[in-house]
Amino acid sequence: MKVKNLDKYFKSQNFKYGECLYPLERCERKAIKSHSIQNSGTFDLLHSNNHLYSFRTIHNNSKPELELQLIGRNLASTFLGLCKTHDNLLFEPIDKETIDLSNQKQLFLLAYRSILKEFHATIEVFGRFDKYYQQEVKQGYRPRTDPQKEIEYSRLSANTVEMGAFKHEIDLALKEQNYDFMKHEYFIASVAQPSVACSQLFSADSIKYRDDILRIMLNVVPLDEVRTLVLFSSTEGEYTLAKSYWNRCFMGDEHYQKYETSKMIIRNCENFYLKPDFVSKWSEEKKNKILEYYWSALLRDEDIYNTEEYYLFDD
Repeated sequence: MKVKNLDKYFKSQNFKYGECLYPLERCERKAIKSHSIQNSGTFDLLHSNNHLYSFRTIHNNSKPELELQLIGRNLASTFLGLCKTHDNLLFEPIDKETIDLSNQKQLFLLAYRSILKEFHATIEVFGRFDKYYQQEVKQGYRPRTDPQKEIEYSRLSANTVEMGAFKHEIDLALKEQNYDFMKHEYFIASVAQPSVACSQLFSADSIKYRDDILRIMLNVVPLDEVRTLVLFSSTEGEYTLAKSYWNRCFMGDEHYQKYETSKMIIRNCENFYLKPDFVSKWSEEKKNKILEYYWSALLRDEDIYNTEEYYLFDD
């Protein structure tokens, strides 16, 4: 990307997909900034002075870099996915009730919220690309027909369609109250204090399912001051393959399980947040190691790194 075009690109990042995505009926109300990670409850346990840490991409001399940044809890994990009425209606069982690990509906909704967040992100990426390209054409930087643009357009379009088809399957299960359509595996991590929360759908690109990629949902939810839920989810059909991917997080003792889960979060997740009081104890070496690992995971699918510095749980 040419440096002179960066300003137009950044302006295009303000694109927002604002339609309510409620799956059970058509809704034309404007979406609000819904939390994909519970604000009251989870962030009550995680925040310091109403702030959390997250990874953010910054642009230094037109090159993307990663850094840890503080973000207000009211902005953390939000997306324009649902109107206020349907956000409350759909997720009330996990926002206002205590999590019961024998309750299949609650586990389904935790995974579904990750799916909804990622579906919105997929649409938004496609919309931003199209908006930016149209600006480029209008300003004369690109021809109206550009082979490279067509390749990228096709890739993003296919990704959006595939993600939409995946969500449609889950929507049907939700409408039919078939909560067993989602399969789960979890453990409860003992902690000295809550330190991390996560809600993410990610793809295991090295593993194929049918003619598509394997999709996994990971939710890390502080339950109280000394317990954190680590929940992996997949569709029933993908469960055997998905289990083989996340199985490393269920091997060994609890410390090793939390270590492998930490690596899984850093490698595969964007939508996770850290307690500032916990991060303040990190050495510069630990911060740099985590940032390097996060960045390297964007560039390769193999996992060749190991160090205790990746640990995201406070023992």
